Amino acid sequence: RQFGGARIDRLVQFTGYEAETILSYSTFKGDKTIFVHNDMLGEIKLKGNQRKDVLNYAYRHYDKVAVVTDDILQPTRKLAGRGANIVRVKNTIAYEDVLNKKDLPIEFDSFTESTVSEKRFKELISGEGFKFINVGRFSPEKGQMRLIKAFQRFLADHPDAKLFIVGGYQRENAYITLRRYVEDEKLKDSVILVMKMINPYPVINACDAFVLSSFYEGFGLVIAEADICGKPVASTDIIGPTKFMKEHGGFLVESSDDGIYKALVTLAENKVKPLNIDYSAYNKEAVSEWEELFK
Repeated sequence: RQFGGARIDRLVQFTGYEAETILSYSTFKGDKTIFVHNDMLGEIKLKGNQRKDVLNYAYRHYDKVAVVTDDILQPTRKLAGRGANIVRVKNTIAYEDVLNKKDLPIEFDSFTESTVSEKRFKELISGEGFKFINVGRFSPEKGQMRLIKAFQRFLADHPDAKLFIVGGYQRENAYITLRRYVEDEKLKDSVILVMKMINPYPVINACDAFVLSSFYEGFGLVIAEADICGKPVASTDIIGPTKFMKEHGGFLVESSDDGIYKALVTLAENKVKPLNIDYSAYNKEAVSEWEELFK
């Protein structure tokens, strides 16, 4: 009904989400690939937004299951109950886009929400103190509440420090919850939240270091984006970014409040160096892996 008499030779379900679409596409007779961009066991456990039975069916009936990092091979195999059809296909990283946008002026959009005004935001980000940045949707798996609490501990000895958290949208009222916490704890000039910002790269560029505080990730693309901006990066040692960070000399900490506090202290002491990555070569390898799907 949707595609009429069109002949589909090869099909890619790229999002890896949406049960109805996944099941519908599984009925095509041509070569079928489904992507996995996240630790779907983590999604099921923490957010309950996936159906385990649908994913098990899909991972067994699609010809190829393409995971975007080696880290999520294991949970994908566990969901599938098999592994022969699972392959790694890295996402490309739009490093030239980041380089072109990072030096533009910081601007709020008409739909941007923040705990401070645009004027105050610019004053704080250009002011004194060490500035940490975290970018990711406002959602429980991003660990932003534990990041704020670890930063509060850090703030006791570094009262001029700032933490900027920029997110694209919220899930389960996460932005509202964090905003209320910031207000209740009187952290408004120390922890600055921004939701819905088209170009976050100038904000990353204006900060001193990036912290990934997630409980799990598919990859954690923003790690690479922060590195492209020349920022040292620390990440929790979790499924998603771990292998990438280890391969490129990244700084990993325990996935806990204490681990994140350690990341803040180590970054502020300038003991973490930026990653060492040739993004052009990385993208060539990623494109090659994509092309292998169609051979």
